[in-house]
Amino acid sequence: MIRSLSYIGIASPNAAAWPEFATSILGAEVAEPGADGTVRLRVDDAAARIYIHPGERNDLAYLGWAVAQNPDFAHSRHALGTEVVAK
Repeated sequence: MIRSLSYIGIASPNAAAWPEFATSILGAEVAEPGADGTVRLRVDDAAARIYIHPGERNDLAYLGWAVAQNPDFAHSRHALGTEVVAK
């Protein structure tokens, strides 16, 4: 079964404005940016949980889920009907 949301990727034409919003409104920490201008945000001890990629329109790019065990991973992959990558 899915335990929690692990990370989220968003596309935004205003990616450069996200560091100010993230620190002042969300209380997130801005991590080292990606080579392509991706804004990476930290909200806990992980390297980053929220990724804002420069894009032409605001859109959800991807979600990453934490699952309990391998059998749960296989079930979640089938239930979501989407590409799932184990990390």
